[in-house]
Amino acid sequence: MIKILLLQSALCLLFCAPAAAASSGGWQAVISDYAQAPPFMLAVDKKEQLVSLFERRSPLAKIAEYPCTTGQNQGDKLEEGDMRTPEGVYFVAAHISSGLNYALYGNEAYPLNYPNPVDRLRRKTGYGIWLHGRGGPLLPFDSNGCVALNNNDLDSFKARLFIGQPIALASNVFTPGLTPEKSGERASTAALLASRVEDWARAWSGRSNALFDFYDPEAYALAQGQKFSLFREQKESLFRRLPWIRTSVSDIQVLEGPGYWVTWFNQDYAAPNLRTSGTRRLYWQADSSGEMRIVGMEWIQNLKSPVLYADAGSEIPSLGPALALPAKSASPSGDSEEALQFINAWSQAWKRRDLPAYAACYAENAVQGKRRGREDIAAHKEKLWSGIKIAALELHDIRLEKTPAGFKALLRQEYRDSEGYADEGGKTLYLEASGGVWRIAREDWAPLRRDAGLEKAR
Repeated sequence: MIKILLLQSALCLLFCAPAAAASSGGWQAVISDYAQAPPFMLAVDKKEQLVSLFERRSPLAKIAEYPCTTGQNQGDKLEEGDMRTPEGVYFVAAHISSGLNYALYGNEAYPLNYPNPVDRLRRKTGYGIWLHGRGGPLLPFDSNGCVALNNNDLDSFKARLFIGQPIALASNVFTPGLTPEKSGERASTAALLASRVEDWARAWSGRSNALFDFYDPEAYALAQGQKFSLFREQKESLFRRLPWIRTSVSDIQVLEGPGYWVTWFNQDYAAPNLRTSGTRRLYWQADSSGEMRIVGMEWIQNLKSPVLYADAGSEIPSLGPALALPAKSASPSGDSEEALQFINAWSQAWKRRDLPAYAACYAENAVQGKRRGREDIAAHKEKLWSGIKIAALELHDIRLEKTPAGFKALLRQEYRDSEGYADEGGKTLYLEASGGVWRIAREDWAPLRRDAGLEKAR
């Protein structure tokens, strides 16, 4: 049964791109009233160097505005090192409050989920886009691609920034009309997508092959880095094996980015072998016939959509960086499927050289070869990744063995980088659950083959 929890107020906002771009180019985000959107959002206007805060107060209102600085070069981020701030709808993926370079990042940093699935579909590269403070003077167009604010300004609303908080990064931000009457076609599209989410969940619950019609196979494969045929085979296998599946969705929220839409919602999944809850994000684009299709997905285990806390008026719980990972178990032994999801999230963060997401996979006192502790592991990877690109990272023959603390994962790993270094070997990951969140407590490596000339660790 599809369960939709209606928001108490129909007033909300939606970031939309008008048909015509401004002469300066880039995404022009328009803020309007809508029913399916969060009660609190941030919008970054790169041209004006401003961060605006919007809140549903019947009507929608801009409640604050702060100066910021963005990338040194203009335009949308396309590749690593181009010193540009990306444009699109992004979500807070982690929170960092220690170990920061104070002059550059101030007291707090909030890594965003760049590149998102549509960025990967568009073959954009780069990583490490944060919203953060600044310990020194705030000068216009002075970052490497991040969005920086004065420490005091960020501190004034940081209590409302949490994992899953949406943020729009745009060339320009406009507010031509903040009343529902002016929403028009955009409101219709948002309502249509909310209905499509319900149908998608109903098809999943019905173990129906109609589920696959919601996707654009070619785009999905590029965005997710996985053949759609493999995704389909996995789901069809579960449909045959499981006597029942129940997938319910609630608090559906919708925003439009540059050339795509994103829906996110609370998802509860139950089957005889697994029960899990979290936030699901679906990224949609129109196909050649104008039909909206899913081109990418994100899953954050055990994270409830922030609207639940905001509408209830209750205190937002403290969320650590690891909650941005799509693998959390209610018990230390956990489920093998969740452990495999965690290993996949770890390898994908490694492939993207996403340092915050990669570091969050490790326990605070983790051991990785000669390195001791998460900070040491992260510092090593940051230095290593500074001058290379990862050409290939493949994991094979993954075997899981239960341990009292979680799982021992044994696998064969193949690696190549842009400098010509390549190796192959056996890797062992010791997975443990701390507060229910999976992390790597120890990582062992035994090379089977190592090319001569470069003695670099992965």
